[in-house]
Amino acid sequence: MLKPIQQGDIIFVPVEKIPETAKPAKPRNNKYILAEGEATGHTHTVEVSPQTKVFWDNNRLYLQNNFSVPVEHQEHKTLIVPTGNWEVRRVKEWDYDEEQAKRIRD
Repeated sequence: MLKPIQQGDIIFVPVEKIPETAKPAKPRNNKYILAEGEATGHTHTVEVSPQTKVFWDNNRLYLQNNFSVPVEHQEHKTLIVPTGNWEVRRVKEWDYDEEQAKRIRD
């Protein structure tokens, strides 16, 4: 059974299937941008390939890969995401002073 895995400020959460209403994401420079850092502009990316697909549905991002795929980032170790269907989410942390969850900024 697949478990969530994290690279910096994004987390890959396994899902049973990609929603049927999901639309294909558009790659940039032969890569899918999974997240872009607000502070640095660095990106979490996967290479475009016939075995890897990225989708958007209701402001949610999904990764579907038919083999283990490397996720690259300029400041993090390469993460190997196992074969499967994944929702790609931003990691949040609790701000005790403001009493609210905030996205981690990378």
